[in-house]
Amino acid sequence: MGAPGLGASVRSYHGRGGRAKAGARVPLRRPARRSYPRRVRTSFILLLAALAVACDDGGGDGATPAADAALAPGDGAVDDLDATSTTGDGDVPGDATTDAEPGFRFDAAPPDLGPPDVLRHLWVTVNDIPEDMRGLEPGRVDGARSTFAWALPEAGWTIEVYADHGGAWEPPPEAPYLLWRAVDVDQPRHVIEPAHVAPAGGRWQRVESGHRWQGRVVTPPPGAPGRFTLQAAVAGTTTDLVTVLRRELTPELDPFVEVDPWFVTFSRDRGRLEVAAAGDGFAVTSVAEPDGRPDFDEAVEVLGLLGGDDAWDAEVLRQLREAVRQQLHAFYLLRPDGTRDDDSVRIRFVFEGDVDAPEDPAAAGFSVIAVGGEDAEWTPGGRTFFGRAAIDWNNQAVDDNTAPDRGVFTTSFVRFVLANRVTVTLLRDYLPAAGGQPFGSLPSDADFLDADFDPTQLEGQAEIRALRFRFALDTLALAMASVLAHEIGHSLGLVREGLPPEGLLAGVDGPWVSADVDGAHIDTEGFNLMQSGTSFSLADVASSTPAFNAPNRAYLQRRLVVGP
Repeated sequence: MGAPGLGASVRSYHGRGGRAKAGARVPLRRPARRSYPRRVRTSFILLLAALAVACDDGGGDGATPAADAALAPGDGAVDDLDATSTTGDGDVPGDATTDAEPGFRFDAAPPDLGPPDVLRHLWVTVNDIPEDMRGLEPGRVDGARSTFAWALPEAGWTIEVYADHGGAWEPPPEAPYLLWRAVDVDQPRHVIEPAHVAPAGGRWQRVESGHRWQGRVVTPPPGAPGRFTLQAAVAGTTTDLVTVLRRELTPELDPFVEVDPWFVTFSRDRGRLEVAAAGDGFAVTSVAEPDGRPDFDEAVEVLGLLGGDDAWDAEVLRQLREAVRQQLHAFYLLRPDGTRDDDSVRIRFVFEGDVDAPEDPAAAGFSVIAVGGEDAEWTPGGRTFFGRAAIDWNNQAVDDNTAPDRGVFTTSFVRFVLANRVTVTLLRDYLPAAGGQPFGSLPSDADFLDADFDPTQLEGQAEIRALRFRFALDTLALAMASVLAHEIGHSLGLVREGLPPEGLLAGVDGPWVSADVDGAHIDTEGFNLMQSGTSFSLADVASSTPAFNAPNRAYLQRRLVVGP
């Protein structure tokens, strides 16, 4: 994925395949962000735009995108993408693909705002799925409208009640009244009691438009697999009905029967990276002759971050890898140390060089992804891909993303940055190929690596140099972690095409779509990790941190059941 607003013309493709796994097969936690003076942060927002994206691919001089491709299981080569999912009506009784008026639609007219102490709008959802993605508004598949419903396991999923109101309104101390009713069978109504959710009684909290109540269902509401409606009432106001499905989370549909271990390598050495000044720009050449240095290290060096002695270089690379790890933990809702709570994805990351790194990752059951090197499919004048990975629906395989055409391609980062006028202007003074002074080459640079160092204590160019080093390091880490999270996401089963419950709305048009994207991607509001480069915008960068959107996050948390 790349940034079309900065000259990219991109699409992406992924492979499929992997070895069968042994055995049966919230509120978003944001990464920590540093604070910088506005003038420096504003200038580097364009660098972030060029780099910090969950990239499948980048832009290549306006080249016409070729057909998408994918790896057929076991064939070891990249072929045409076959990542489609049928969207029949077998799992959603009564949902017809038709232009007829769907049932359970809410009134989309603007509400009467009323006085400031009035509850203006109350609505209920599951797994924090946005109002326009609940299924009341139909999606369009091949131009035809169709309603849909999300499928839930027995327990573990969350209920949210949103109260949009004036500033003087306060929610009652008790939990909302939650009514669960079967549609397919004759069954008494069931009230989801405060003791049925965690924490007991749920929790109200302030949000931008008013208040939000959330509770995680720990006591399964009654009923065999089928269709149900959920409705809420607060202080005499009742929500519309949201329709959901109850499905069994079988091993074939469970992406995380156990904690999924992932091994990330940084030692790939596929060639030698050469950068030379060429007119107003730079010529980036990847010579396919291994030179004994990791391609990851060479990319960091040509961007001006490795200009000191061996101790400097080793510490910069360590800090960069650790920053990537911290971002990955945040994206997958892990604690900073990698441990998990009830909201976390059941995933574990081990980096090459860790004390607990396995000698043989595949034999130990680890999926593997490599960081570094050139995209084996890249040709001069063609598209620039930042990463590719196997697509593994419902995460049923141990995936190997270390082949030459898979992983995260750091040479692509270098090529994109050095082909962009804005980022070259920002970094030229530090680029070895431009005759600049790389970070680490000045005696005073040593202070930059101190965790307690405050760049704003300096003045003039010294302050700018210190701020740009730290911001460049953090931004590069965010960019690489975003690409890693995106590609790993594909190998965990994101994003399945089609309507729920069979898909996660990839390839489906609807009011939730910010931009049309192809393949196993989806672009919804905000800077979501599973959008592609064709839908990237500077507004996303300026307003939000990359994150999985709500349905993707719920799938990863085992709070949705996805698949045919």
